[in-house]
Amino acid sequence: MKIDNHIVNLYPKVTRKVKPVNNIEPIRGNMEKDKEFENAYDTVITYCPACQTRLLLNILHPKAEGNQYQLINIPVHVAMYVKATTIYCTTCDNTTIIEPIEKQLKEHLFTVKLDCSNMSKGHESWYENQ
Repeated sequence: MKIDNHIVNLYPKVTRKVKPVNNIEPIRGNMEKDKEFENAYDTVITYCPACQTRLLLNILHPKAEGNQYQLINIPVHVAMYVKATTIYCTTCDNTTIIEPIEKQLKEHLFTVKLDCSNMSKGHESWYENQ
């Protein structure tokens, strides 16, 4: 490209040398403070009733250590903090509802079921009295 009879390069080549670093600077700050917030939840594992895909539910509680538990074998100190919730399954595009049942003696029971509120009636409409 020429401007006032001078040749102008639109894309000049720039080469720079990068100096290698031989020493590594230590990380500043207290690493113990970061560990307090690193595992602030435990994970509860359950499975989708439709396609059996593993679903993960993060539970926040004071004694959380980043452990994983199965929903059918969950400790009492974690089960107390499991609330009714819904989880979306990306494999089968269904919504799973997890609801705690009233507390039994020393046991915590949960139901895992599909949320069918947005589905059509399907063949049930054949049997309705008109």
